[in-house]
Amino acid sequence: MLRLAWTLCISLLLFFNSAHAQIDLHAHLDMKPGLGFLLQGDWLSPPQATYWKSHFHSRASEKSLELLHTPPLIVVSLYAHPYLSVKGMREALDQEYEHLVAFVAENDKRFGIAKNADEAEKLIAENKTALIFSIEGAYGVLETDEDFKKWIDDRGVAMVTPFHLTEDQFGGIALMSNFFALLMTPLDFIKSLYASHGMCLLSFCKSTVGIKRDGYGLIDRLISHHVWIDVSHANEITIQELVPIFDKNNLPLMVSHTQIREVYPAERGLGQPEIDYIKKQDGIIGLLPTDDMLKIFPEQSVDAPCKSGLANFKYAVKIAINTLGQERVALGSDTNSPIVGLSPECASEPGRILTAFEKEGFYTYSQWGELNDYVSPNLEWQKQTLSHFLKLWRRVRP
Repeated sequence: MLRLAWTLCISLLLFFNSAHAQIDLHAHLDMKPGLGFLLQGDWLSPPQATYWKSHFHSRASEKSLELLHTPPLIVVSLYAHPYLSVKGMREALDQEYEHLVAFVAENDKRFGIAKNADEAEKLIAENKTALIFSIEGAYGVLETDEDFKKWIDDRGVAMVTPFHLTEDQFGGIALMSNFFALLMTPLDFIKSLYASHGMCLLSFCKSTVGIKRDGYGLIDRLISHHVWIDVSHANEITIQELVPIFDKNNLPLMVSHTQIREVYPAERGLGQPEIDYIKKQDGIIGLLPTDDMLKIFPEQSVDAPCKSGLANFKYAVKIAINTLGQERVALGSDTNSPIVGLSPECASEPGRILTAFEKEGFYTYSQWGELNDYVSPNLEWQKQTLSHFLKLWRRVRP
C-alpha cells in the first residue's frame, strides 16, 4: 500500500513538474563515498538539505532522481577526496559508478548511459535522460595504464577535469576569492602574494603554477583517448598553456561549472582567455548556482531591494548569454558539493506574490526544473544548448 502511494506521488509530481529543463554540465549525483563524514546524507537516503544555506548536506540522491523531472542530459561527475574518501579514492569512484549503473538498470525507461553523442541523441529521442560519466581530479585515480583502460576504454568516461582544488604532480589550480584562497590553498596564495608584491589583494590573486611535466603527459593521453578536457579549475597560466594544444587539435573549450568574472572576481571565475577561445574555436560553459560565487552586481542588476541569489544568478546568466551566445551557456549544478544554494527572492513591489521556489531559494536537485523556469522560460535556449553540446562532443569524440 505504501509502495503504491509512493508511486502515485511520483507520478503526480512528474505530471505537474516543469516540462523542460536545461542540461546539467556537472552534477555529483552520489558524493558520499568521495567525501566521507564531511557530507551528511548518502545515495540511499533522501537529500538532507533543508534550506538554501545547507552547506555540508546532500542535495541529490537516488530518491531525488526518482522525483526529478530530469533534464535531457546530465554530466555525472565522479569524485573522491584524497583524505576524506572512506575506502580510498579508486574504491570511492568505483562505488559511485556502481550506484549509478545499478540505478539506470532499475530505471531504464527514464535513464540511460551514453558514451558518445550518438548514444546520447538516441536516448533523448526516446524521452530518456542521457547520463554521461566524468571524473573530477586526475590525481590518485587516472595515473596508470590500468586506470585509463578501466575508466576511459571500458567504462566510457567522456570528460575529465584534470586539475582540481589543490596543486599536485599535474599542475596548479585556479584560486578562489582571496578569503577562500587563503583557507583552501594557503601555500599557493602566499606565492601569489609574493609574486604580486601584495598588490593582488586589491583585486584577486592568481596561481603561479602552470602545467607540470606529468600534466602535459596527462593532457596528451586524454586527447589521444578522445576525452573532453574540462578546464573549470584551471588557472590562467594553465589556460594559456592549453590554448595552443587545443587549437592544434581543433578542440572546443569546456568549463562545466563556473561563474563569469564580472560577478565573481576571482581567478576561478570565467576569464577573458576562456571567453576569447570560445569565441574563436567554440565551446560551452555551465554556470554554477551558488551564492558563494555571486559577489558583485551593479545596482540595476536586481529587481529586489535586498540581496537575492536567485535574482543575481538570473542576471549572471543574462550577462553570459549576451557575451557568448545562448547556445554556449548552460548550467552546472555541482550538486552535493559543499557549497550553499541560491538565497530566496524578496518582494520588490507591494502585493507581489512569490512562488514557493522564490520564497525558499534553490537548494535541492529536485528544484532543477523550477530553477530553469526562473532563469529563463525560453525553450529555444535549452534546445540550442543541447544541440550545441552534442555538436561539440562529436568534435572531441567522433
